[in-house]
Amino acid sequence: MNWKLTSTLDLNLLYEEGVERTYKGCDGYAPMFAYMGQEGYCLHVEMRKGSVHCQKGTPNFIQETIQSARKLTDQPLLFRLDSGNDSRDNLIILLENHASFIIKRNPR
Repeated sequence: MNWKLTSTLDLNLLYEEGVERTYKGCDGYAPMFAYMGQEGYCLHVEMRKGSVHCQKGTPNFIQETIQSARKLTDQPLLFRLDSGNDSRDNLIILLENHASFIIKRNPR
């Protein structure tokens, strides 16, 4: 079977919408991705400017991701989050929706 791949690349290096200084001091983005299953199907994406803190909007993103996942499966959900997302707001949403989670601890 032959597959035809069509791809559009933006090679404009002078200005990219949403590129801002990240917390590491370089130009970049702060996207959020949610993948499902061992196959890694992309379930939810939010493209964000580079200067956005990783926790900003995460509770809403988690809620939307759970809603999308529940449309596809009734299997248990497991969320893995970085220490920047070690937040009570996230824990509440995950617990209320009976989702399992692994969150890297942020020792404040």
